[in-house]
Amino acid sequence: MKEAIHFFEGTHDFTSFVSSEDERENKVRTIFKTNIKEKNGIIEITFQADGFMKYQVRNMVGLLLYVGSGKKDVKEVSSIIDAKDRTKSVKTAPPEGLYLKKVWY
Repeated sequence: MKEAIHFFEGTHDFTSFVSSEDERENKVRTIFKTNIKEKNGIIEITFQADGFMKYQVRNMVGLLLYVGSGKKDVKEVSSIIDAKDRTKSVKTAPPEGLYLKKVWY
């Protein structure tokens, strides 16, 4: 998961991670920084970006969980991003445990 999360950094078209209901044309966002750490059995995942779209973070976390459990190989993360196709990614992570920590302007 620590290796996989860094594939999200940079400017990408995140179509593979956005709600299929999202009809906006521009799904490009820049993720400036990512971090993942574990303490006392709790995994903390941090994304800093210029903005997020509906379900984007939950879908990215879902993929990280698949990588962490061995259901997906870390090498697949890049190809899923490049596919720009929601059907190529994995199940959306549940909302429980995910929260917005801070907003910067």
